[in-house]
Amino acid sequence: MSASASKSALLLSGCLTWALPGAAEYRDENADTTKRDKGSLFHKGMDLYYAKGRKPASELEAYAEVCSNEQVLGWVQTAVAWSIDHLEPRCESIYSEVYVGFNFSTGEVHTDKRVRNRKYPKKPGFLPGTADLVCVLQDGSLLIADWKTGGGTGADKQLLSLACGLREVYRTSSGDLRPVLLSVLYAGDTDDGCVHPVEWAVTDSDLRAHQHAMAERLANIDVLRSPVVGIHCTQLYCQHLAYCKGVGEIVADLAHKSLPVVQSVHSITDQPISDEEAGYTMERIYAAKRQYEYLMSGIKKYIDGGGRAIAGEHEYKKTTTGFRWVKRDGK
Repeated sequence: MSASASKSALLLSGCLTWALPGAAEYRDENADTTKRDKGSLFHKGMDLYYAKGRKPASELEAYAEVCSNEQVLGWVQTAVAWSIDHLEPRCESIYSEVYVGFNFSTGEVHTDKRVRNRKYPKKPGFLPGTADLVCVLQDGSLLIADWKTGGGTGADKQLLSLACGLREVYRTSSGDLRPVLLSVLYAGDTDDGCVHPVEWAVTDSDLRAHQHAMAERLANIDVLRSPVVGIHCTQLYCQHLAYCKGVGEIVADLAHKSLPVVQSVHSITDQPISDEEAGYTMERIYAAKRQYEYLMSGIKKYIDGGGRAIAGEHEYKKTTTGFRWVKRDGK
């Protein structure tokens, strides 16, 4: 299996964004969620535009939250103008925020229009995802697009995974598979304030190869039960972060190193059933937090001393806006 296939298969591995409390002290990427919050608000604005009959923000009370942020409103207005001029004339139909679950081993698809806001149903064997835009073009092709207001790391792999399922959902009236186009739509903080689309075609063999690579990788590492933690978790924004077993084990291990060994009938859970169990979980979260802060400070001192923290194509380094993961030069 190629390196790219392995990387694409890993994008659905689990991780956990639990260890945030030390961020204010160290001013790293977890300390300020402003960019991510703006990105989420932008996505909400674009979804409202398409879902509400393509009406601009100024005409809908539902846009109140978007209109409250002048910068994001500007992004939305620019993206809407681009959509009107360049996307919509090509389209027979446009669907926003489309959920699909795909079983890479069996090729089965699950879709449900009621699934919104990444609140995915539990479907054993199915890996869920949401496409920002799905467009049936006038030439019969299927365009699957992803809005990006920041970095685009992993977008191509995410779109390939979504395409494996969505091309089954959006067959022609005669049951044929449509030709597939993928697109990353760079909006938001672009140099000239315009939308920059990057669009490419994928073949049936491309999608079959991706499906095979995903199925092989998932079978090899048993990701649904024993996820492998790594840079792919945070850089590809895995949707399983909040309940990843792999990182849950790291939390427990950090807590174990920070607390005396004691016998307990409780377990760490996000759904405690008693006051005592809630207390047990909380004391371990705080113990793990202390261990996290200690380890993080050591890494940053190492970097300040001339060392590097490298994970594949990414490097954790000090930038003008604090410590964060960045794509390595020339990779």
